[in-house]
Amino acid sequence: MDNSTQRTNQSSQVDFLKAVIDSAEKRRDAVENKASILIAANAILFTATVGFIAPAAMASASGSSTVFLINTGLTFCVLVAIIVSIVSATSILVSISTDKQRQKVMDIESEFNLFYFGKIAERKKDEYRSLIESLTDEQILEQYVAEAHNLSRILKLRYRSLYRAHGTFVIAVIAFALLALSKALGS
Repeated sequence: MDNSTQRTNQSSQVDFLKAVIDSAEKRRDAVENKASILIAANAILFTATVGFIAPAAMASASGSSTVFLINTGLTFCVLVAIIVSIVSATSILVSISTDKQRQKVMDIESEFNLFYFGKIAERKKDEYRSLIESLTDEQILEQYVAEAHNLSRILKLRYRSLYRAHGTFVIAVIAFALLALSKALGS
């Protein structure tokens, strides 16, 4: 294979990998937006649930222990589900904070990653420019492959957290509906 064919092939691979990285970043943004919405919905549900606590306490004072136990149990279920949902959603919005944690999630084989801002920020601008200019086409291609793979691994973890957050939110909504029904029937 001659040089021009090899360069064209590498250019096509780089363009493909740029598209993969762009797609992963858009999906990451979508997951983060969904997590933010889920946290807001949980806050509303939490506020509504707290509104049931005072009437439940009054019901216990009036001697209706069955209603009190049902309301307390359902309130506890709602609050636990909300907390789990918020923790799961928040984990999506919080980035991997240390290089050690990043290495657990990602396949980082080299000391220098062209795309990882933490490593870029550690260098002076001229040093970074020199490193970029010294990379061969093959090394640049490898950096793109590694970044596409790493972004995909992080995105997979975030989707799992979003799935857990949605699941526990649904449980919280069902428990809240039962709590509201219990209050309506108890009144």
